[in-house]
Amino acid sequence: MINIAKDLNLKLTTAAISVTAYMLAFGVFTILFGPLGDRYGKTKIINIAAFGTAIFSMLGAFAFNLPSLIFLEL
Repeated sequence: MINIAKDLNLKLTTAAISVTAYMLAFGVFTILFGPLGDRYGKTKIINIAAFGTAIFSMLGAFAFNLPSLIFLEL
């Protein structure tokens, strides 16, 4: 968190919004992927989710301000 605030020249409390956005997306996708895992198979859904997480984590490294970071986390 401190590194995010430092890299984007933000206060620590402002950078904490990125954690809220990440956890919100985590909660929504958990609710979504549960029924999808039951329908299409847990292994397949976990693989798709892991791939998506890897892609968006790499894209998050290119965030240039807080809104772009939040968008890439969702």
